[in-house]
Amino acid sequence: MADTDIYDEIREERRRQDAEWGGPDHDDTHTVEEFVGFIREHAERGNTGYVVIQRKQMVRVAALAVAWIEKIDRDAARAAESEEAAAGG
Repeated sequence: MADTDIYDEIREERRRQDAEWGGPDHDDTHTVEEFVGFIREHAERGNTGYVVIQRKQMVRVAALAVAWIEKIDRDAARAAESEEAAAGG
């Protein structure tokens, strides 16, 4: 399987998660500890002897990591906007 196929699969999983849970508005309500817990939960679900389940769960872990990174970026952008507004920008 080509790398691009894997990344496409992760993107599709992110879309699925957004459709199920509500997207960035929902993601932004979660703490670092909650994201760690979600990732740990799916990683542990992959702890089986079945490679198909392992792979499925690792795609979910990767998509959750992307969601977390996206949240970090949104939080940073909001903080920069707040600092700029406070400085009279």
